[in-house]
Parts: sequence; C-alpha cells; structure tokens
Amino acid sequence: MSVISWAADQLDDWSKGRNPNPADSRHLIGSWAAKSLLQYFAVEWIVFLSWSDYAYLRNVVSDLGARGCHSVDGQTTCRSAFVAADLSFILIGVGVTVAALLTTSTVLRVGGRFARHEEEARLSRSEGNTDLTAAKRLIRHLGGEHEGRKLTRAHHLTTATRCAMAIAGLAVVGVGAFPEDLDGWGGVPWGHLISTSVFLVCAVLTLVLLGLLWLEPRPWPARILLALAGIATIDGALFLIKTVASMAGHPEVLGDLTGLYERGVIYGFIFGMAVMGWTLSSGAHRRPVAAGSGKHRVAEDCVTSLNGKRRPDSGSTTVPVSSTAA
Repeated sequence: MSVISWAADQLDDWSKGRNPNPADSRHLIGSWAAKSLLQYFAVEWIVFLSWSDYAYLRNVVSDLGARGCHSVDGQTTCRSAFVAADLSFILIGVGVTVAALLTTSTVLRVGGRFARHEEEARLSRSEGNTDLTAAKRLIRHLGGEHEGRKLTRAHHLTTATRCAMAIAGLAVVGVGAFPEDLDGWGGVPWGHLISTSVFLVCAVLTLVLLGLLWLEPRPWPARILLALAGIATIDGALFLIKTVASMAGHPEVLGDLTGLYERGVIYGFIFGMAVMGWTLSSGAHRRPVAAGSGKHRVAEDCVTSLNGKRRPDSGSTTVPVSSTAA
C-alpha cells in the first residue's frame, strides 16, 4: 500500500460519523481564540507608558518588544516591559493558529450559519463520489470535503484562508520569540525580519481570502473584511516603500510615519480576526430550535390556549376564553 492510499484510508476512517457544527465546543473555542487578539491593544498601551520617547506614528510595533539593553558600569540592563509586548505577540500567534486549526472548513465555508451548514452536508452526501482514486480522495479530504464531493471555488478559498491564517499565526509567534534587536547570523536579526515579513503578507492575504469567501453567505462581515483588507494593502505598500527608501538612504520619503503604515496592517488584521470570531459565535447562538420543542413549544401552548384551539398531538381541548371575561 502506498503512502497516499494509506493517508486516504486514514482520513476516510476519521471522517466517518463526523458531523461538525457551529455550536460545538471546538468552534466556540476557535471563535474565542480569534476574538482574544484584542488583548493586544491593552498590552500595547501599558508597554507604551513605560517609554518616554515612543510615538505611535513614528515607531513600529516591534520597537515595543525590543530588549533595549545597554551596558552601564560593566552591567547590562534591559527594559522590563519588553517581555509583556513579546508575550502579547506570541499570544496573538497562538490565538490565530488555534482559530485556524479548530475552525473546520465545513463551518468556515458557510460563515457559521446553521441553515447553510445543513445544506452543505446534504449536498456532500448526495453528490459524494466514492469511486475515486486514492490521490483524488486525499486531495478532497485536504480541501475540506470528506464525502468525495467535487471541490468548488468555496472549498479552495476555505483551504487557502485557513493556510494563510495558520502561517500568519506562526509568524507572529516568531515576531515575539525573536525581538528586533536580537542579533542573528552576521549581526542581522533574520528571525525577526523573516517573521515580520511573512506575517504582514499572510495577514493581508487572510483578510482578502476570508472576505471573498463570505461574500455570499455572510455579506456584511465580508464587506467589513474587504474594507480592512483594502486599508491593510494600502498601508502595507506604503510601509514597504518607506522601508526600502530608508534602507536606500532616503528616510524623508513618505514622511516619518513608519509606525502608522505598519499599524494599518496589524490593526486591520486584529479587527478582521475579531470580526471572524464574532460572526462564527453569532451563528452558533442562532441555532434553530426544532418546532414543537423548547421555547417554540411554549409559545405554541400559549397561543393555542388563548385561541381555544385543540392541540393536534393531544386528546384534550383547551377551554375557550370568553371575550366578556373581566
């Protein structure tokens, strides 16, 4: 048996009886992981207060996580607040990665809406094809389709979104783990530079892909995500131009607004992830209640008793309410 056949068989067995829905525990945890990114704004402000010369418009976010070490009388001292900033970066990365891993393609594809989730499940069962080669089965499993249904544009967008989100999360962990003044090979902080570059690209890509994915099932969140993606794209381009110009010896290009340009990408991504989290959790809270049970059943009982009508599932009748009763 080849590795591809073995992997396809394992995924076939794993997917049997699997029925993820927006209200299960993994999706609730995933939605809260996405919303947890908002903690950064409180930490950023607290660390900012420990500085005397930090400017939001001028200084980049990574400056808050710099160790700021210097030697005085032979003793090396560093800023103490940088630890809080770096831990916040790492928590952002963990939150994004958890959200990408726990939010299934089935639920993300429909924006957490129960009605569409059930319709997608029905289509998968009715259009599923079991007469597939192991390679095609594996590809469709990896594309988020476990019944063998042919992959659609939404499947591909969902897979790309989750991949970009996971890479962005791992990159932010790298930003916190490798401060900007932690020298690497040749005295250059390669770990920080690579992590920051990968994050900025994947952050914009995640917003664009998720916005396009939700245009049909979740139009309003999709519009917000695409607006944030537009802002992040423009600011990201300005940040790149400013960085290249400064490295080329022209720091005056685009003014002294490096921090503003970078924050356009980072803040846009954080707000976008929060929008995703709230959208998914709102779908979980709007789970339809079966007719004749729960609150719907209580409402039925109240209405039938007031109208004096006979309940279809009961052998007794209710007493009509007199219109002249006091």
